[in-house]
Amino acid sequence: MGKPMTRPCVPFGKARTAPTPLLQHLAGAYAAEIARIWPAPHEGFLVLPAARRHVAALLVDAAGRPVSAEEAGRILDTVTFARDKAVSADLLPAASISLMTLLGKLGERLWPPGDYAVLMGLARRHGLAKFLRHLETPDRMRLRLAASLPDELVHPRILGAISSKMHTEDFAEAMAAYVASEGEAALPGLLRALRQAKSPVAMMDRIGAALLPDAFAETVRRPKLPPPYEAVVTRKQLKATALAFQNCLRTYEGDLASGRTCVFVRRGLPEIVLSFDFEDRGWHLEEASLKGNKPVPADLLPVVVSELRANGIWVGTPLGVLAQRLHDHACPECNTPTHAPYPNWRGVLAGTATRA
Repeated sequence: MGKPMTRPCVPFGKARTAPTPLLQHLAGAYAAEIARIWPAPHEGFLVLPAARRHVAALLVDAAGRPVSAEEAGRILDTVTFARDKAVSADLLPAASISLMTLLGKLGERLWPPGDYAVLMGLARRHGLAKFLRHLETPDRMRLRLAASLPDELVHPRILGAISSKMHTEDFAEAMAAYVASEGEAALPGLLRALRQAKSPVAMMDRIGAALLPDAFAETVRRPKLPPPYEAVVTRKQLKATALAFQNCLRTYEGDLASGRTCVFVRRGLPEIVLSFDFEDRGWHLEEASLKGNKPVPADLLPVVVSELRANGIWVGTPLGVLAQRLHDHACPECNTPTHAPYPNWRGVLAGTATRA
């Protein structure tokens, strides 16, 4: 039978493996590996249907970089000759959606590797097969949002109301706060309310209303945190803590006297001073720092956040602020919301900013 014409006509290696500008445009982060499998001028890759190009990217991810000569040959054969069912069974076993149909909607250009991981994760969630089948043009931002939500809330109308990356972050955080407060059993009711909303603004306002209680709190009690946390409860303690940590805690006197702010010290090495503010759902972390306002070390921060979660402390954007920002994202008459005034606070708390 001879060798297939789509095989490289030169030995696998460095020769002719530099990607052309066209391949760099189409393949992005995968250009170098694709050029090793289909050497310049890359005809074998360029004539592939869109779905098969994306299969090549997924197979490169599975093989790892750099792709060996043996893996390159296997990828070329699979992409060029394997049946759709065989490709799907290899990359997405036991899925309830056609992988090739889904990949055919992704466009001519390859996606970044992280976005493929999100897409494949969604495809493995059997409850989302109908949602993915009905997508006309998958949007990477909304797919990332879908990946952060329970299946019940992954709905085209809900995702279609999201307008930006910041809106995505706020929406995901709001859903985490709602589930932490009300439990997953309350999600179907919220879903019905969101589907019935007549506009994106009304939808965001319904989420904001769900975050906050109908009745306002009448009294405020300081949270009870076990050792090594110690509450600062007197003016004398506040002064001593401010001196020990070399910060501006003494200016907190009025806030502490109102009862809507409290200060704790976490004993240990290193010692941490924390302040909490009260809102109608309860206490939330306002600030945490070491002596001289130095940040909490990255390896210690998840431990602290886990301890606070376990004791009912919300870590993240204050819920009243979050509710207002959701409205602002969708309302053309309001200003575009900004992040809370903590430099890179989302990055610092990545993976820890929601309740368990």
